[in-house]
Amino acid sequence: MTIKRIAIDSIFLALLIVSSYISIPLSDISLTLQVLVVLLLALILPFIDAEIIIILYILMGLIGIPVFANFTSGISKIFTPSFGFIISFIFVPFIIKIFDLINIKNDKIKNIISLLITIIFIYTIGCLYLFIIKGVYEIDIKTFIIVSILPLLPFDIIKAILAGFISIKIKPTIERIS
Repeated sequence: MTIKRIAIDSIFLALLIVSSYISIPLSDISLTLQVLVVLLLALILPFIDAEIIIILYILMGLIGIPVFANFTSGISKIFTPSFGFIISFIFVPFIIKIFDLINIKNDKIKNIISLLITIIFIYTIGCLYLFIIKGVYEIDIKTFIIVSILPLLPFDIIKAILAGFISIKIKPTIERIS
């Protein structure tokens, strides 16, 4: 790994941390820019770099460095309803890289399709985890989705579309630098 790659990876790790600090706390989930940054690093960086950054971010938070939304951290974070979304981030680079193998001539369309499917995956893992942690006895799944998930989904779709367009502009520069 070159010094340039380490520097670029450090910048993306810092962006991921800062993106969690920009937070609007809602009921069980905070609206942050984490999804945007995770999607960007999965689109722009090599697979292994993206995975290392995400895993390092999670480990930093779990050992007590306040990198999660609302300046939270610690092993107890595993038992919070929103941690499923953080877990899903580990799989985002893998999903994005699978779509790199698909031969679609228009990069914008390929990015948007892969990003929307990735958003669906993030929400599936995050919602299942949230629903398990909250307990099925509190609320039925339909009400849960309407109240907890649907208000956030449009913002994450917008973030996915933004990530697709931003990555197309930034990726050639990052590849040239590293």
